[in-house]
Amino acid sequence: MGASVLENTLFTKSILGRMLHFERTRICVYILAWLWAAVYRATDLELLAVAAQVLFSEQLLSRWVRMEWLRSRAERLYEDLYALIQSTSDLSSKEFRARVIETLIRYETSKAQAGLSLSTGVFNKLNPELSHKWRSLCDQLGITPSRDPTD
Repeated sequence: MGASVLENTLFTKSILGRMLHFERTRICVYILAWLWAAVYRATDLELLAVAAQVLFSEQLLSRWVRMEWLRSRAERLYEDLYALIQSTSDLSSKEFRARVIETLIRYETSKAQAGLSLSTGVFNKLNPELSHKWRSLCDQLGITPSRDPTD
């Protein structure tokens, strides 16, 4: 179970990292366009108000903040679980299993609280690279990767 959660957090943080490149760029472009329109005196105030509603709506800034939060949370969970696996000699101990279950619960509740869907396109692009990284990580930690159903 620990390997599965570690793999999930690796993929989640990596996919969100790539998704955030686009999201940050989009937010910057919208903010710059809105600022330009606000400074330009000939801009219709109604148009400026509509642009502000779009910019500060749930679909833009709030989504970006939730993406940043989930990425940060997934990175922290990944680092914590990586350190736990690396420092534990008995992977079948009750304490280890309890801490893995705690990490699993924190991961799943974080995903639910963020309310985001990860991009399938980004996943498909990153999957070969992340799968290779995952196999290397398994070798490094001495854990057995979950079996790929496509093999």
